[in-house]
Amino acid sequence: MALRAGIIGSGSTGRLHAQGYLRAGATITCCAGHGGARARELATTYGCDWTDDYHRLLERPDIDVVSICTPTWTHQEIALAALAAGKRVLCEKPITPGPASCAPLVRRVQETGLTFQAGYMKWHHPLTQRFAELLRQIEPLQAARVRTYYPVPLDRWERLKLERNRQGGGALMLSGSHILAVQCLLLGYPVQGMAMMNWQSTLPGIDRYTAALFRQPDGVIVTFEAGWLPLTNVGIDHNGWEETIELNGAGGRLEIHYPWWNRTETSAARLLFHSNVDGQTHEFHAAPTSQFDAEVAAFVRAVEERRAPSPSIDDAYRLHALIDQLYAAGEREQLVTFDYSLV
Repeated sequence: MALRAGIIGSGSTGRLHAQGYLRAGATITCCAGHGGARARELATTYGCDWTDDYHRLLERPDIDVVSICTPTWTHQEIALAALAAGKRVLCEKPITPGPASCAPLVRRVQETGLTFQAGYMKWHHPLTQRFAELLRQIEPLQAARVRTYYPVPLDRWERLKLERNRQGGGALMLSGSHILAVQCLLLGYPVQGMAMMNWQSTLPGIDRYTAALFRQPDGVIVTFEAGWLPLTNVGIDHNGWEETIELNGAGGRLEIHYPWWNRTETSAARLLFHSNVDGQTHEFHAAPTSQFDAEVAAFVRAVEERRAPSPSIDDAYRLHALIDQLYAAGEREQLVTFDYSLV
């Protein structure tokens, strides 16, 4: 029998998850949204029930899995309720605003054994997986560069309403965590690092730009950048969005370039392999595809096959711990040795 899904949060991300479930062969039983208007509209589109109270959705026995697509500061409460109801969970990132609020979810998943996948969608892109396969051909690694730039005009800063204890941060948390997740899943979690940040004074604790240096477990140094910058024509589509990972090793260089996160059905990622073996540049393309489709499909497979998902709630906690310590390092501007123990 096909998995039966519930969608909590009926905005644009909820719609993308609903589409992903249908394309993965699941069915949608019910959607929930604050106020009910958007949930009712989503239900009309996908022929399912709707409610303005997510508790009612979680009470339903005809729902196997839930997607949490609500604002970050609501995730912990909803996720704990979903796990208590025996549901498997796919939660969009950031999972919570920080490691302290993520730790109870780690413990609850450990206690229940229920599937909990963190919504870092870029890990599931088909070219990311090819990138991981090609990594062996350039090892041992010697240096890496990771960058994400999101085009935010300076006048938009006055309209942003971000708070550290609600969203978890600025450019590093909200944009950088996606590409940082791919870096960590590919190369392992950094053991040491330092960071410097450009803080926006009208938004306390919110970074406009973060630069960091990481030392990986094998000693490789990674240069990392995450910025909300007023750029208009950089990136593979020359639209201001630039997101790339570059790995340099004895066998050559690998580069992956990602398109704008919500335009992936009209714009494609690009992978380049500059080989030291044959002296050629090999270029790989994938048809434009929704990264949310790939993310949801991976979750559905993990549930059906009863195996651990990736990224897991443990990965999400480590990413939160890493980012939290980077913010602390950026405030002190000093070297930090990272600690991933559960608080």
